Amino acid sequence: MVAYNVISADSHVFEPPNLFIDYIDPEFRSRAPRIIRQDGVDKWQMEGVPLRDIGLQSAAGQRPEEMKAEVQHADTRPGGWDPHERIKDMDLDHIDAEVLYTSLFPLYRLPDRAYQAACARAYNDWLADMCSVYPDRLIGVGIIPIHMMDVALEELRRTAKAGLKGASLHSLPPDDRPFQDPYYEPFWAEAEAMGMPVSFHMFSGERRNKVSMNDRLVTYSTAPVEIQETLAVLIASGVLERYPKLKVVSVEADIGWMPNFLARLDHQYDTHRFHDNPDSPLTMRPSEYCRRQVYATFIDDAIGVENRHHIGVENIMWSSDYPHSNSTWPKSAQFIQSQFGGVPEEERRKMVCGNVAALYGIG
Repeated sequence: MVAYNVISADSHVFEPPNLFIDYIDPEFRSRAPRIIRQDGVDKWQMEGVPLRDIGLQSAAGQRPEEMKAEVQHADTRPGGWDPHERIKDMDLDHIDAEVLYTSLFPLYRLPDRAYQAACARAYNDWLADMCSVYPDRLIGVGIIPIHMMDVALEELRRTAKAGLKGASLHSLPPDDRPFQDPYYEPFWAEAEAMGMPVSFHMFSGERRNKVSMNDRLVTYSTAPVEIQETLAVLIASGVLERYPKLKVVSVEADIGWMPNFLARLDHQYDTHRFHDNPDSPLTMRPSEYCRRQVYATFIDDAIGVENRHHIGVENIMWSSDYPHSNSTWPKSAQFIQSQFGGVPEEERRKMVCGNVAALYGIG
């Protein structure tokens, strides 16, 4: 039995080159995502989206001046896909368990919806196999192809049966089907009934700012906005009111923005609800829904930790982001000490272990 002291609420796999060729439905095998080499650099090729460099997705432990996007897959850390090597890297970093997300965010944006569903199934099957080797330490979150509801519900049930513990959707939906659309109601209902937390990982939105797509500084500094929009919609439209046991997770968007976000939601609701939306479905202030049902992960956010009581200590979950370039690996213990210096031990334990363990039923 694992004794849990530190759990990363957001880490990643680094998909191996043969994943989709080995796991995808036979009818899609000729179109399966794969790594191609272009001018000596490996890139992921997926139908309908631009080629994707791989280097920063496996740059954990590198100094900033060492990082580069243009690498070959063979030169990356095998802990991204080999469960035994993964556990070695976790032990080196004193991490007892990790919640695992994809590194291939274009999977959420593939325009051919049948192809997207096939890719999601392949990824989920591979992830379930990886996690099954160390089920107490590797906690998988599946990708749900939400654009065909019958397929989405089937995949939600199938991944849970396979041992995955959460479901992830694109962090921003397409303009023609926002999250307040009645289309999503069967999914919210089923996720609530199954007790499957629903995650929204930044960078996974269907809509992308054209400037941010070409400037990493813009991309990273503005990425929480897509999570803010989605959370505001889920609250204001009454999704969290109708499904009070549904748990949703903001992933990798950090937490320093949340006190102001919650204050703005409450101010708007308190001041303008009678004339802006007299038929509002809400029976509580927006911040109360957040504290009841919303969780948020962060990597390095001392401002957020300092303002934790304006967010809710029980809603905050630390993460290492291994093996990505922002990861705290292999010095997570030092990062935790730095982030939580002066924080009472009971609160610290909730944010680095207890909250995520309770959310996913770990231990």
